[in-house]
Amino acid sequence: MAAVARREKPAPTLIAFHVHHHLRPEADAEAQQCASLCARLNLPLVVRHVHPSRGRGGLAERARRVRHEALEEAAIGAGVEWILMAHHADDALETLLMRLGRGVASRGLSGIPWVRRGWRSRTVRVARPLLLATHSELRALCDRLGVPHSRDPGNVSPLSARGVLRRSVTGPLRERWSGVAKHAARAADASRAGAWALRELARRDGWSSESIPRSAFRTAGAMRAAALLICGVRIRGMELAPAAARRIAETACDASSEPRSVESKGAHATIGARTVRITATRGQVH
Repeated sequence: MAAVARREKPAPTLIAFHVHHHLRPEADAEAQQCASLCARLNLPLVVRHVHPSRGRGGLAERARRVRHEALEEAAIGAGVEWILMAHHADDALETLLMRLGRGVASRGLSGIPWVRRGWRSRTVRVARPLLLATHSELRALCDRLGVPHSRDPGNVSPLSARGVLRRSVTGPLRERWSGVAKHAARAADASRAGAWALRELARRDGWSSESIPRSAFRTAGAMRAAALLICGVRIRGMELAPAAARRIAETACDASSEPRSVESKGAHATIGARTVRITATRGQVH
C-alpha cells in the first residue's frame, strides 16, 4: 500500500479494507492502527465488521470464510477489480507442510496461488504479490519505513496447526536452511506448472470424456492414469478422491473383463470389458 500510494506515476484507485472479527481484545486497537496508517498515506479505508461463530472446520476456518466474503463484498461495493493480500513465503511453507500432513494430491502441493478468481464472484480477482518475500524481510521493511504492524498471538497458539508449525517446525527449518521459505514458494510454483501441464494432457488425450478406453489406462500405466483421471474428472466439474482414482486405474489395467465399479464421494466409475465410464454422484456438477 505504501509503495503504490507513493509512487510517482499515476497510481490506480487504491482502497484499504480491514475486517474486524471481534475475536480478540487487541482487535479494536488494530483497527485504529489501520485507520491511522491510511490517514498518513491519504488512503480511504473501509472497515467491515464480522462475527464468526464456531461451525464446520472450527472457529479459524469460519473466520477465514466470513473474512473472504466480507472482502469480496467490499471490493464489489467499491467497484474494484483486484484484492491484494499480504501472504508471504513463510505462509507458503506452512501451507505446504500442512497439506503434506493431511495428505493431498498434486494440486494441493501447488500451495497458495499468486492469482486466483474471487471466492464467489467472477468480477473480482485476488492477488498475492509478496509470496517470495519472507516474514522477517517484510517486518524489517515496515520497521525501516516506520509502518506499525501487529502480531496475532493466535499465530503461535499450540492449539492450531500453524501454531504448532511455527513453534516447533519452521523455526528449526529456517535455522538449518535460511532460504527454506522461498524454496517452498518456488516449489509450489513448479507444482502448479506441472498441474497445468497435466490438465492440458488430460484435455488433449480424452481423459475428460465420460467413457475412456481401458487401453488408455494400460498405455499410461496405473500411476499416471490415476493422475490424468483426476484432472479429467475435474475438467468436467467433479472431484475424484486420489485413493478412488488409484483403485479405478489399477482395476482398468488388470486382465479381468468382468464388470466392476468404484464409488467415490464425487464420482462413480464403472469398469467394463473395454471402457471405463465415469459419472457424477448426486450433488456433483457434471
